[in-house]
Parts: sequence; structure tokens; C-alpha cells
Amino acid sequence: MNHGHKFYLVEAERYRVLGQKAKAIDYYDRAIALAQENGYINEEALAQELAAKFYLAQGKTTIASAYMLKARYAYFLWGATAKVRDLEENYPQLLATTSAPARIRLRDSKATRSTSDSSSGEALDLATVMRASQAISGEIVLDKLLAKLMELAIENAGAQKGILILSQEGKLMIEATGEVQTNKVNVLQSLPLEQSEELPKAIVNYVARTQSDVVLSDACREGIFTAEPYISQNRSKSILCVPIINQGKLIGILYLENNLTTAAFTPQRIEVLQVLSSQAAISLENALLYRTLEQKVTERTAQLKQKNELIRQVFGRYLTDEVVSNLLETPEGLKLGGERREITILTSDLRGFTATSERLSPEEVVTILNIYLESMAEIITQYQGTIDEFMGDGILVLFGAPNAREDDAVRAVACAIAMQLAMKSVNEKMQERGLPTLEMGIGINTGEVVVGNIGSERRTKYGVVGSQVNLTFRIESYTTGGQILIAEPTFKEAQPLLKINQHKQVQPKGIDHPITIYDVGGIGGEYNLFLSPEEEILKPLPQKIPLQYTIVEDKQIGSTSFQGNLVQLSAKVALVSCEPITGNPRLKPLSNIKLNLLSQNSQVEVSEDIYAKVLEKPAQPGSFYISFTAQPPAVKAKLEKLYHSIEGVS
Repeated sequence: MNHGHKFYLVEAERYRVLGQKAKAIDYYDRAIALAQENGYINEEALAQELAAKFYLAQGKTTIASAYMLKARYAYFLWGATAKVRDLEENYPQLLATTSAPARIRLRDSKATRSTSDSSSGEALDLATVMRASQAISGEIVLDKLLAKLMELAIENAGAQKGILILSQEGKLMIEATGEVQTNKVNVLQSLPLEQSEELPKAIVNYVARTQSDVVLSDACREGIFTAEPYISQNRSKSILCVPIINQGKLIGILYLENNLTTAAFTPQRIEVLQVLSSQAAISLENALLYRTLEQKVTERTAQLKQKNELIRQVFGRYLTDEVVSNLLETPEGLKLGGERREITILTSDLRGFTATSERLSPEEVVTILNIYLESMAEIITQYQGTIDEFMGDGILVLFGAPNAREDDAVRAVACAIAMQLAMKSVNEKMQERGLPTLEMGIGINTGEVVVGNIGSERRTKYGVVGSQVNLTFRIESYTTGGQILIAEPTFKEAQPLLKINQHKQVQPKGIDHPITIYDVGGIGGEYNLFLSPEEEILKPLPQKIPLQYTIVEDKQIGSTSFQGNLVQLSAKVALVSCEPITGNPRLKPLSNIKLNLLSQNSQVEVSEDIYAKVLEKPAQPGSFYISFTAQPPAVKAKLEKLYHSIEGVS
């Protein structure tokens, strides 16, 4: 024989006395489980009772009630009727889960296994209910609990039809229905009682109001409900309606009917259902609480999702999706500080936009920038770049931060080409609005920087710092309109796919050695993007146009002006000659200059400021080629008219 449950029960009591609550709980449950497994119903009852008293001493009445109910069931099955009465008298607060009439009505004869056939049959029903009660107590999901409860009630009561009504916020709602004929249970219908025609509403309301049972052996012939419309129309016979109560609170109502015979619901069956409803009350209360919590969690999750989406929409206008995701999903993403890593940096700038913007109203400048930046931002996002900053007409883009990818350098170059190609549609929109057209230069560099959150706890910016950022700006400053220049590290990472027009060595300011930069004409592979070079046809001017020019360095205009003449012209390029006068500097290729056209007969300026970049194209001594970067509208119109008037130019 297995007496392990006795050992566990003694250990539970020992740990209770020693104040080791967790171990006491564990051993009570072990004793109960082992006693059930080996059929020691009397010792199971004792273990359930002691566990109930333990929880009651801790002030946990809900748990104590569950154990005490099971203790009462077990004592009843064992035939200890005096003990059952003792529990009901001494612990009414734990056993008051049903109304007074719903208590187990014990008869004088003991329901032991050695009693008569009828007694053993009754005991068999109660044993079934014990198992059913345990099945119900183990279910926490409401729809599953309702289905199980409905099936067990119909089966144990011998009903044809069953309906389970729950009290929700003061309203009676039909939540489950079942019929033997269809062998089907429908749950979570949430149908208001008054809208149903499937049961006598007067009986249900009576039970809800009085919290007492209604048992009718022949409903259409006896009792106070014979005139009830449902009963008179259906000639109802056996009806049982039982309240489900937990600690004086109405949880629900169980309605059962059998129209095949009268007096179908015998006292024994009623007693079984009352026992079942005691556990059902606790289980339903727990399941309803669980559903409420689930609903709150679902609602809260939906609210958080909605707020996160709003945050994404709002901050997505200022930060990239990746940065916003890092902030929302990674707590560390908000910490100040940075990390050292290798990334590819792209910066773009509009040629001569500062001078252009000075001639426009603030509203026109904003319109130009919005059109331009909207188009560029869409392309940058498409190529998974992180827009670190809009700097007036300039853009700083990171590839490899916050998330690094193997092809960061390749995507950066492809993105740059796509941006240059998109300038055609941008300028079409400018022309539609009567605004000046734009030209953009792009510089790209790959190197080690520090990226992260920069600033203070009150105001933080996700950004990048390091000498490689400054170098990227220097590389971009060498570009002419429509050009893309990349540094050697970027070239090495993307080389197999690139089309390079030319390369050259330059020594940017602040760098102690020359670097090689590459003029990108396109990229192959999956991107297959190529720039179409515009052929510049230079034509000699019939008459030289005198001018003066000044060197511009770091956007600062020099104080010394030099004389020269415009001798050849194309749409974007010109040849300037200058007299070999002492003091005239030898202009370095890629230098920026400011020009002003002069009158033919005097040194008086006749034009607004023109900006240009000195080209590397070889020229005769005393001459140099320039590419216009910014021309006032009047000057541009004049030069275009002059260019098209030259013979041979259409």
C-alpha cells in the first residue's frame, strides 16, 4: 500500500508550524494529489480541510473556500455526514457559495460504498460530480469553461436543453446554450435575456431576484408560472433553474428543461447540480476576472500600439524609421553616448543656392526646399539611408547607422545616382511654379566615426562626429552641379559595380596628405543606374566680355579682385582669359570664384554676382575654364541669348 500521502501531510503540518509557508503549500498539494491517485478519499478530505484552514489563517479566503468545498465533497462521499455538518456550521463563510436551499441535503442513511444499490448509485453520481468539479476548477478560459459547464450540467441533470446566463454589470446575458438533440454547445453569445424566446424569462428573473431555486415537475400544470408565455406555448414539463452564487453575489443562472417527461429533475439530480454549481461559482468568477484582465491587456496593447504608431508618424518626419524604432523598442537607444564604427557618409548640397535664395522671398525659398527635400528624402529612405540632418539646402545621410549592413557603401553610391537622376523631375516642378532650376553636388566617404545620442537629458540628437564627416563635406565641395565624387575607401568597397569617369588627387584643407577622389558615372548590378553626361559645346564669343573675379574660400569672398575676359561660352561652361599681370594668382582646379561682368568701355559692374568653379580642363596659359554654379536670372538669360545667337548653335 502507498502511504506517501500521509508522509506529505505530516510534512505539510510540520512546515506550517515552522512558518515555512511555501513548503507547507507544496506538501499539502502533494498529499491531496497522492491521496486522490490511490483512492484514500477520507485522507484526501483531511488534507483538503487542513489546507483550507492554513489558507484561512493567512487571510486568503478565496483559496481557503476552494479547498474547504472540496473537503466537504470528499467527506460527503466518504459518508462522514456529521463532519459535513460540522464544516458547514463552523465555516459558513467558506461554504456560502450557494444560497441556503442549495446546500447538500444529507439523508439519514450514509452514502458509503457498502450501502444499498440506490445509495451506491447516488454515490456514483457524486463521484462523477467530483471529477466534473475538478475539471471545472482547472479551467480559466471563459468560453472553454462555459462549454464544459454546459455539457456537464445537461449530462448530470438528465436535461434536454440547457442555458447559462451570466450577470454582467447588472444585466442578465445569455452566454451559453446546449441541446442533447444537436449535441452542440454554443458559447459567448452575449444575448440580453429580454431578447431571447428560448426560455421562460419570468422564471429566470424570479431566480435572479430571490437567489433561490425553481424546480417544476410539470410546469404547464402546476406552480405559479403556468401562465408564463413560453411555458404555455411550449407545454413545458420539467424545469430546473438554479442560481450560481459566490460570497452572496449572483454570478449567473443555470436553466435546464426536459419536455419528454415530468419530474425529470429528481432530488438526487438537483443535489448533484447544486454541488456542481458551488464550484462553478468560483470558477466563473475567476474566468470572468481573467477575461476582464485579458480585455484590459488587449485594450492597453492596442492603445500602446496606436500611440507608438502616432509617435512613428510624428517623429518619422524628423527621424528615420530605424532611429524611431530603436528609441521605441530598445531602452538603451535613449542613453547618451556613442559607439565607434565604420559607416558610409553621404552629403549633398545645391550649387549656388545661397546666392539664389537672396533674390527670392522667404516663402519661395521654403517652397523650393520642400519640393527638393521631399524628393530626396523619399529616395534616401528607399535605399535605407538614415537622414542625420537637413542643413538648409544640404543633406547629411548615414549608411551603416544605426543598423549596419554589408552593402552600405554600394547602397550609398546607388542612392546618390538615384538622387541626381531625380533632379530632372524636381526641376520640372520648379519650372511649373516659375522658380529657378537647381543643380546638386554629392560627396561620399567611408570611414570610422562615433555615432550615437549627442546632447543632454533634456534635448538629444542622434548624430555622428569625427574627422571623416568633415572630410566628406570637403569632398562634396569639389563637385560641380550634377556630379558625384567619392573617396577611395568607398571606391574600394563598391569598385566592381562602378563606372568611373575620372579620378584625381586633391588635398583638402585640414588634411596633411593628398587623397584620391573618383567621379562616378553609374553603378551596375541590381541597381543599373547611370548618369547621362551633358556635352558642353564651347563657342568663341564675337566680342570678349570684360569681367572681374574674386576667389571664394570656405564661403568667404576674398578682398582682392582680378581682371579677365569671357572669351568662350556654352550652356554651363565658359573660358576666361586674363592678362599676365603681376599679382594675378594661378587658380587651382576646383577653386570657387565670384564673377561680375563689366561694361565694354569702363570698369563699371553691369551684372549681379555670378558664382563658378574652376575646372581641371587644360587651358592655354593665362586662361582657365569655369563651370557656372549660380547665375542671376537676368545674367543667365543674357548669356543664353548670346550663346544661341552664335552661328551654328541651335
